[in-house]
Amino acid sequence: QLAKDKLFALKEGDKLSGYGYLSRYRGKWQLLIENAKWLIE
Repeated sequence: QLAKDKLFALKEGDKLSGYGYLSRYRGKWQLLIENAKWLIE
Protein backbone atom coordinates (compact mmCIF):
# COMPACT_ATOMS: atom_id res chain seq x y z
CA GLN A 1 0.00 0.00 0.00
CA LEU A 2 2.80 2.39 0.89
CA ALA A 3 4.49 1.91 -2.48
CA LYS A 4 1.15 2.09 -4.28
CA ASP A 5 0.29 5.47 -2.75
CA LYS A 6 3.77 6.77 -3.55
CA LEU A 7 3.58 5.55 -7.15
CA PHE A 8 0.11 7.01 -7.60
CA ALA A 9 1.31 10.39 -6.37
CA LEU A 10 4.41 10.24 -8.57
CA LYS A 11 2.25 9.28 -11.55
CA GLU A 12 0.14 12.43 -11.17
CA GLY A 13 3.16 14.65 -10.51
CA ASP A 14 6.28 14.96 -8.40
CA LYS A 15 4.57 17.71 -6.39
CA LEU A 16 1.74 15.34 -5.44
CA SER A 17 4.29 12.94 -3.99
CA GLY A 18 4.51 15.18 -0.92
CA TYR A 19 0.73 15.21 -0.55
CA GLY A 20 0.67 11.44 -0.84
CA TYR A 21 2.55 11.15 2.42
CA LEU A 22 0.12 13.48 4.20
CA SER A 23 -2.87 11.59 2.83
CA ARG A 24 -1.44 8.38 4.31
CA TYR A 25 -1.28 10.02 7.72
CA ARG A 26 -4.71 11.64 7.68
CA GLY A 27 -6.88 9.41 5.48
CA LYS A 28 -4.92 7.69 2.71
CA TRP A 29 -6.91 9.12 -0.18
CA GLN A 30 -8.44 12.17 1.50
CA LEU A 31 -5.67 14.55 0.42
CA LEU A 32 -5.05 12.74 -2.84
CA ILE A 33 -8.71 13.05 -3.82
CA GLU A 34 -8.72 16.74 -2.85
CA ASN A 35 -5.72 17.36 -5.07
CA ALA A 36 -7.24 15.43 -7.95
CA LYS A 37 -10.31 17.64 -7.64
CA TRP A 38 -8.47 20.86 -8.44
CA LEU A 39 -6.40 18.98 -11.00
CA ILE A 40 -9.52 17.92 -12.91
CA GLU A 41 -11.05 21.38 -12.56
